[in-house]
Amino acid sequence: MKPRALSAAMQSALALLGLVASLSPGNARAAELTLGATGEYAFTSNFFSSAEDEDEASSFAVGPTLELTEDRGRLAYELGYNGAYQVYVDQDGANNWESFARGRVSYALDSKTTLRLTDRFRDVSNLRFGRQDIALADTALDPNQDRYLRNVLELELIRDLSRRLELQIAGAHYWTDFRENVDRNDSHAFGARSELRYQIADRHDLGIGGSYLRQEFEDALARFGSTSDTASGYVIWDWRLSDTVVFSASGGPSWIRSEYDDAARVVDRQFVGGRIGNDLFRANANSCDVDPR
Repeated sequence: MKPRALSAAMQSALALLGLVASLSPGNARAAELTLGATGEYAFTSNFFSSAEDEDEASSFAVGPTLELTEDRGRLAYELGYNGAYQVYVDQDGANNWESFARGRVSYALDSKTTLRLTDRFRDVSNLRFGRQDIALADTALDPNQDRYLRNVLELELIRDLSRRLELQIAGAHYWTDFRENVDRNDSHAFGARSELRYQIADRHDLGIGGSYLRQEFEDALARFGSTSDTASGYVIWDWRLSDTVVFSASGGPSWIRSEYDDAARVVDRQFVGGRIGNDLFRANANSCDVDPR
């Protein structure tokens, strides 16, 4: 069964609920609440990523931000919400709203060990589908899918092995749901990672890590692959430029193994979107069909 996504309105309601609960008279510890607004201007020189018909686009986005934090000794809460409405000046029908929400609970088991649960939710326009999203969803670009939902639930164990050495162990569940799924694949995945970091200077950390990801596609409509296993190893460098700004770099090899559904179920009548050479092309909603057998 596919997990049910929380709507943007429900996310906002949960945020307000957390605010009321934290600031109620019966609560001895007051929470820290930050309210604000976000604005963005973006220019794209080739909006549809087409070598033959380049099309420029300018857009403006504005919306509210909310962040609520509370520290109760061993227990700490964080709740954040960003919303915006994006208006395209020269692209008809591309205007859209988006929502980003994050909730986190941290509990200190002792002075050196912390358990942390984080949930990240996105309800955004398909035009905001970026390279980070491609790693856990279909790679074919398709403008007919107006929106997609993405949720990441992660549980972390953080342990200080010494004053400078830190161990992180985490497990996560990822799922992606495309609205009006025609040429897209909904998918979910389970992952685990472990990292060992060492503080070599006041503002510099080096580390090594490894991860494993098991991904499954619920409906193989526009691609054959149905499951995949990915194992990765990497090195990490974190540079804390200030208390609020961190530069991070990591890299390493990955090993990928995929299994496939029966190719006879998929009928590819014509090109349905993807990469030709160095160009990405968007699909036509009527260009893909599935054998009903």
